Amino acid sequence: MLKPHKANEELQKIDPNIKFYFELAEKLRKDEVTIEEYFSERDMTPRTKLVELELLLKDEIRFNLFLDKLTVGSRCIVMKNTFGLSTSQLTKITKVARSTISDFIKDSLVVSQPMEAKRNYNVHLIYYLAIIFDIPYKYLMFNKINDKDNSGFDEYELGESETTVLVDLVQRTKTLKEDLRNGERNIFGARVYNQFFVEEKKYLYTRVDIKERDWIIIEFYISNPLSFSQEALMKLKSTLKEQTKIFIRKAFLRDGYKLVLLITKETSRDIIKEYAYLNKNLML
Repeated sequence: MLKPHKANEELQKIDPNIKFYFELAEKLRKDEVTIEEYFSERDMTPRTKLVELELLLKDEIRFNLFLDKLTVGSRCIVMKNTFGLSTSQLTKITKVARSTISDFIKDSLVVSQPMEAKRNYNVHLIYYLAIIFDIPYKYLMFNKINDKDNSGFDEYELGESETTVLVDLVQRTKTLKEDLRNGERNIFGARVYNQFFVEEKKYLYTRVDIKERDWIIIEFYISNPLSFSQEALMKLKSTLKEQTKIFIRKAFLRDGYKLVLLITKETSRDIIKEYAYLNKNLML
């Protein structure tokens, strides 16, 4: 998180366009503008590139509060940008028509047109998108969330996530990686048997993101910060037998954390620069 005086200094140095959109997002977060007023100043379409995103991601708590103020469709757009995903990649990952992905985002973008009034979408698509965008599924069902208890993982429990051990999961990701071409991505969820963290439950809810040629990212949801002992992390890293960087970040729209395993044969520096959400605390 940026300290206030450092944040102000950085704002003075950035592009005026980025500064305007960042400050607009801050106004929305603080309820100084309505969502309708925000949309009147900030274009939001499935193709929107959020130039202010890197700055927004520097403060995870503020970023989560900003996400909470958005509509379902605009949350999708923000998280698409966060993970560097295109609509074409989403189409191949979910195996649904490109028009379905675009329609889902557009139908749930405007406040005055609730999704209930639009076409019906398969609940398993919503569960899958929740895993891809790494947010609780109810944030893809409703614009306003009154119940802030996000301890459930229905998108993993009721969706199509497999249950496995970490070694088998890593081996599977390697096989899947070989099938990807031309920068394709594959993202899915899994429940991994917990062999590492005594403070956590039987299963670790796990998001896997594979990019052809570049990297494999495996993220565990961790509820208790006491889990991050040096002994547990070393055991985890030795199990992988791969060149791995381990990061920790705040979970999106949840109270806990994400333990991020970045597996790559190349330097991780460019990857971290490209995906600002990874630019967090390096553990190992």
